[in-house]
Amino acid sequence: MKNKKELRRHLLEVRSRLSSAYKKECSDIICRKVTGHPAYKQAKTVMFYMPVRGEADVLPALKEALSSGKRVILPKTEKEKKSIRCFRIRGLKDLTEGAYGILEPDASFCQEVDVQEVELVIVPGVGFDVSGFRLGYGGGYYDRFLSRHPGAVRMGVAYDEQIVKDVKPEPHDCRMDWVVSPQQMLELTRLKIK
Repeated sequence: MKNKKELRRHLLEVRSRLSSAYKKECSDIICRKVTGHPAYKQAKTVMFYMPVRGEADVLPALKEALSSGKRVILPKTEKEKKSIRCFRIRGLKDLTEGAYGILEPDASFCQEVDVQEVELVIVPGVGFDVSGFRLGYGGGYYDRFLSRHPGAVRMGVAYDEQIVKDVKPEPHDCRMDWVVSPQQMLELTRLKIK
């Protein structure tokens, strides 16, 4: 691939061709790996994402976090500021359709949480490379969010087909501590939960 735009288009096309059954099987494995990971077990406050457009489905892990008493955080996108705010949810009933048609915490009653309180961030992506860099959709939301909070442990999750040799990172691109896929657990650790 010549550039990030072409790579993004290619990886989105690859993901769109994966069968629903395959994605479910892979997502289940990813969720078991996430919830079995020491970083997850140590974290009291975990930020998830609501899967869209065929992303790895982390809802089983999110539900496990809720039932085990962890503080579960979801992002709320502010399109005009191109930023993410963090809100605690107590269940999926706390969600409403937000920016880009993604389910988000209802800010009218969900508690906003300071970004510094998030210990572990489960990060979606269009792709990841073997060095831990992430390729997103191009809006820069996660890069801006993660750069504001360098102390959070970052765990990228993806199908194996989304892990490539090089996503052509730029200086503003943020690196993961781990990238989890059904067949891989790439440890690129920058930080540990204290």
